[in-house]
Amino acid sequence: MNVTNDNANAVITTGGNNNFRNGWIAGNLRRSIKAVDSTYHFPVGSIAEGNNAEFINHNVAGVSSVLAHFRPKPGNDVGLNVYETATANPYGSVSNGGVWYLEPNGGITSGNFDLKLWFHNQSTFTTGMVNNAFSILNRPASSALASDWVKPATNSVYVAGNVSSGHVQRNGINAMGQFGIGLTLYPVKVKGTQYSGSVTIQPNPFNAEFAVNMNIQKAAQVTVNVYDQAGRLVVQQNAGRLSGNNTLKVNAGNLSEGTYTVVVKGDGQTLHTEKMVKILK
Repeated sequence: MNVTNDNANAVITTGGNNNFRNGWIAGNLRRSIKAVDSTYHFPVGSIAEGNNAEFINHNVAGVSSVLAHFRPKPGNDVGLNVYETATANPYGSVSNGGVWYLEPNGGITSGNFDLKLWFHNQSTFTTGMVNNAFSILNRPASSALASDWVKPATNSVYVAGNVSSGHVQRNGINAMGQFGIGLTLYPVKVKGTQYSGSVTIQPNPFNAEFAVNMNIQKAAQVTVNVYDQAGRLVVQQNAGRLSGNNTLKVNAGNLSEGTYTVVVKGDGQTLHTEKMVKILK
């Protein structure tokens, strides 16, 4: 659909279609915009659910139209390395519920925008979400690499997400592309299982094996995956169902020297990701 009217109210919701929950476009939506301080709705989504992107425009110039659509997330989370601040917990994954694309017909020359992404009650989004532990990340529209995810723009303002609100927001963005919902590693809640403390892996560098130390309050199925730099799974160790304080030793003696990514999962949810270096003695 192509909306050439550049007034913000050219696309609105009425009646019981609050935040486009009951009516949306399961495809591409191009909207004309102008450099004003106003809110443009892009009610895109999957066939199953509307996932409105609320573009709160603060006089963005250099762009006269934006193409929006919603798709399954390309790629996986191997190589994700994003911190909100130097002392904050890292983002451990990007939600598998899907990603939003905002593709402009030009580069932003001035102004910025706030972005509010709606996920409503879709379980693929809300599984693993914890209040104040998720926010918006972005990467180039064509990318499927986890290593390309970043905090949007250098002047963006972090706004933590609240699960019950059904949306997440980040302010002061000055670049478009592909947007997803990043989940921080702690706190973590997975299918009613709560994790406390931190997951640690040692030693690093390692030789023949390394140890994964964790504290799990309620039983969870724990798996440790090791990926090489090409993203190939080279070691997988299933620890079974664990609870309390546990140390899992992972045999990696057959690996060549180099850098690997270790991903610890509980009930399928990423709990910890760490770069590890294998050395030969």
